[in-house]
Amino acid sequence: MTVTFNHAGPSPRSGAEQTTQPPTIAAPGHGAPSQLYPEFVGYAEAKQLFGLSRTHLYRLKELGLIRSVTLRTPGTLKGRRLWHVQSIREMLYAHLEEPKEHSSTSSQL
Repeated sequence: MTVTFNHAGPSPRSGAEQTTQPPTIAAPGHGAPSQLYPEFVGYAEAKQLFGLSRTHLYRLKELGLIRSVTLRTPGTLKGRRLWHVQSIREMLYAHLEEPKEHSSTSSQL
């Protein structure tokens, strides 16, 4: 899948504001390899892609519903947490609600 991010802020050339738009997604197999969805993303990218807060991501990880990895130098406590995009997608699809069927009596409201 291809994703294009547009950022808000002044354009270096025109000084005009650009509007923030959601990522543009193309079907798998299209676009240059550098434009494909990453397998892992940081918190900010996970929030932009899925709308999940940092707290919610950690709760889902603790419940074993999504996966992550921490990159750090051996012997250090702090590092960079990266979230596994496919595990987040799978969790969301697993909790996707089915559309409710509408009966002819409910349409009379």
